[in-house]
Amino acid sequence: MAVRAVHRSIGRKVGVAFLSFGIALLSGLVPGSPSARASYYYPTYNGYGSYGYGGYGSQSPVISIDMDPRHQLDSAFRVAAREGRLEDMMALVREGADVDSISDEGNTALMYASRNCSLEVASELVRLKANANLRNKEGDTALIFASMESCLPVVKLLMRTPRLNLTARDRQGKTALDYAREGAVLEVDGPEARIAQILLSRVSRTWSAKGSPRPGSGRSAK
Repeated sequence: MAVRAVHRSIGRKVGVAFLSFGIALLSGLVPGSPSARASYYYPTYNGYGSYGYGGYGSQSPVISIDMDPRHQLDSAFRVAAREGRLEDMMALVREGADVDSISDEGNTALMYASRNCSLEVASELVRLKANANLRNKEGDTALIFASMESCLPVVKLLMRTPRLNLTARDRQGKTALDYAREGAVLEVDGPEARIAQILLSRVSRTWSAKGSPRPGSGRSAK
């Protein structure tokens, strides 16, 4: 009986040891493990962590098995843009990050900057020729995000980009102008009314140039 008890005790300890090792392996705590090499979904790339330069980044609880260095570089770049870390973002651009790379949801760095109303980051991305007309899986564009968030400075910035698609509709069937108008109803003296005015003016000029009726005018096309 004593021998059997000892065996059971050893068995439990071995089981706990294997369980602990498995957890450590999944957490990336074991050097050289696949998840440690692949890092996390928002990885530190050559020291560009999630909260600053030099490897001090926090790790997302979602583990990625994507070990492609290019994908890690692009992911780190988008996170830097999303978090407003301009110096890190530009350093990653110099290393070859794709300014138009997309996340699993189809979001680009410019979409993140527009959604967060980060004019400084958005300005640099526009200077780098980031495509403002790209759409994510929900149909959102950078302009739609800026309008949804009532971000007048970024809306003005995007309006200066060539061939901007002003009438793109998301999966809800709404345009940037629709969101601005909705916001203007709730905030009469807020930036939403100014955004709606700017967008409507540009859309009207565009439609007039094409011989189409102005949105909401009730006219028929010639």
